[in-house]
Formats: sequence, structure tokens, C-alpha cells
Amino acid sequence: MTIFLTVLGQGSYATEAPYYTWIDENGVINFSQHPTGLDAKLITKEHRFGKEIVEKPKNQPVPLPVVAPKSEDDLNAEEKSTQEDFEKTMKEIAIAKRENCDRAKKNLMNYNNRGRIRLKGEDGEYRILTDQERQEDIKEFQNRMNENC
Repeated sequence: MTIFLTVLGQGSYATEAPYYTWIDENGVINFSQHPTGLDAKLITKEHRFGKEIVEKPKNQPVPLPVVAPKSEDDLNAEEKSTQEDFEKTMKEIAIAKRENCDRAKKNLMNYNNRGRIRLKGEDGEYRILTDQERQEDIKEFQNRMNENC
């Protein structure tokens, strides 16, 4: 009977899950498998009785690595690359603005030169714009020209 209790006791000790311990703001010692304290310490069956473990819980923030300062050459290369990216982006914006300007001019010319504007609706049927809709579209095209030309 004694052997059975000894084996049973060792079995439950061997399967005990690791847990964390920390002291909260009220000075109370807490134990949990899901820590809420930032300075929680992991306790496993191998590391009990006063040994401190370096491993921190997984849900704690990881400190950022210290980045060494860059050399002059690295900074110059990075600045050059940044400048090239900026110039490329500005060229793309200029091309898009020019295309938007041309499209707005073309649409404005069509709306001003034609008496009636016929558009295809969502249902696939054609309809004629009312004068109010036509004037709203003309204002929109003028605004696009002001922004892009």
C-alpha cells in the first residue's frame, strides 16, 4: 500500500503543469498558468525551490533590439535610395494627374457639346441624364480639371 501511494504521488508530481508567479501592486503573491503581471517568473517541476528562470511568459512584450548607428556611406546610400523612390513616386503622380486632367477635359467637352447625354444604367438599359444630373457632372469635371491640370 505504501509503494502504491509513493508511485501515485510521484506520478502526479511528474505531470504537474508549469505555472507563473508574480507579485501584484497590492503585494499579493499570485500563481497562474496565464500571467497578468509583467514581471512574472516561470515555475516548472525542474525549477522550483527558489531557482529563478530567465524565460518570460509568451504574452509579455519583447524588448526591442538595439540597432547600431549606420555609417556615413550607409546613410548616404539610404538617402539616395529614398530620394530615388521619392522622385519615382512624384513621376507616377504627375502621370496620373496628367491622365486625370485629359480625361476630365474630354468628358467636359462631350458634356458641353452634346445636348443630351445617354448613359448605360446598372440594369443594362440606356437612359438620358436630366439637366440637373448633367450640370452636377459638369461641375465635377471642372473640379477634376482644377485639381489635376
